[in-house]
Amino acid sequence: MPKPNTTLSIDIHGLYVEDALQRVRDFVAKAPNTIEKIIVIHGYNNGTALKEAVRHRLHSPRIQEVSARFGNEGETIIWLKRLNLVSLFNNGNQLFENNKGSLNIWRKDR
Repeated sequence: MPKPNTTLSIDIHGLYVEDALQRVRDFVAKAPNTIEKIIVIHGYNNGTALKEAVRHRLHSPRIQEVSARFGNEGETIIWLKRLNLVSLFNNGNQLFENNKGSLNIWRKDR
């Protein structure tokens, strides 16, 4: 049985920094729990603003680590944390569907 793909990629070439960061944040937030890493393709020939923003300004609870892709300065790897739904629900949290059809978790500690 083949191993399921655990990597996604997103290309942010040509975007403004803030637009690129928001697009990557949304992509990370919507990534399925089976995804272990996301490869961000930002390029390197036309300056370093996107690369620096992705590597140093990108924050999300799902992100475990951000690192340069070995041998390719035009890409950055985002390693994701696995969501642990069992521990979330053992603490009395609830799952609900929002008005856009996405599942969200209501955390009782907030």
